[in-house]
Amino acid sequence: MRLSKTTILDIARELNITPSTVSRALNDHEAISNATKNAVNKTAEKLQYRHNKVASSLRLGRTKIIGVIIPSAQINFFGSVVHGIEKVASERDYNVLIYQSNEQMSYEQKAVETFLRSRVDGVLASISKDTTDLDHYREIKKRGVPLILFDRANENLGVPIVVIDDYAGAYKATKHLMEQGCKRIAHIGGQQHVSIFVQRLKGYKDALRENNIPVQEELITYGEVSIESGMSCMKKLLALIACSALFTACNRDTGTSGTGNDTGAGTSSSSGSSSSRESSPSTGTGTAPGRNGPEGASSITTNSTSSTPGATSGAGAGNTGGDTSGTTRGAGTTSGGAGTGSGTAGTTGTTPR
Repeated sequence: MRLSKTTILDIARELNITPSTVSRALNDHEAISNATKNAVNKTAEKLQYRHNKVASSLRLGRTKIIGVIIPSAQINFFGSVVHGIEKVASERDYNVLIYQSNEQMSYEQKAVETFLRSRVDGVLASISKDTTDLDHYREIKKRGVPLILFDRANENLGVPIVVIDDYAGAYKATKHLMEQGCKRIAHIGGQQHVSIFVQRLKGYKDALRENNIPVQEELITYGEVSIESGMSCMKKLLALIACSALFTACNRDTGTSGTGNDTGAGTSSSSGSSSSRESSPSTGTGTAPGRNGPEGASSITTNSTSSTPGATSGAGAGNTGGDTSGTTRGAGTTSGGAGTGSGTAGTTGTTPR
């Protein structure tokens, strides 16, 4: 067993060629013949040579590593985004370095520091809900490292962004609820320094105004992009006012009990009990486009009477079918979709993602 690491010099001595020829052969340089490349690769394998990618990256000025910042891996939407990034990167012989900000600006700043120290070739990022200072992103630009923001972006940075039409999605979701006969439509919004939540609130308000329904501020409350916050906001709304429907700016996947599927409605909660069944008589349908993941906006039709069908519709990117089925047995609630909960306003149903 070799006690020291094999170097390019060892391969060069073995084949009686120059170290530079070995280096170019290992990097598949076009000036090196196939016969020499094959000989070098076989010898490298025999001597258990391991390519020093750090040294190569310093020499070539690129690492073939892409840094990715996501708010949380617990949000399925971002998991699907990472899957797509890794797939495309792998096809092009790039590696991906993933960092979770956990919705905290301090973690996000550490991620940027790590990426810059690692000399990544580029950064893809979705801004955390708590980030208000963007200086760490400006530092990426200052260093000349390509930066692209996705989903939660900020146009003031002047970098490429990949987003959906959150305004249109929210507008269509709210309009859909009005078409179902709903007049008092409540809204749980997100933090208003995050652009996607600003646009969703604007779409909701404009849809109401354009259909001659006044915007009632008491029907609007703001959450913090968490299941617990969604439940708290819903309890607040139910305690203060009676609403016929709810439009949420964001929904988080959560496990719920019951026989229905938790596939896309926003989070609502109240008191009482209900159960939903996927095989129950069909209910209304939601046709607004929806994001393929929990970061999308959702709307829920709620009813205070028993055995009343509910309707859901998502707002966001992609085409999400909105057909729903289920029956609310007694006054009930949903928490992220169909399931068992408690409340005075209830809805059931499944929305395929």
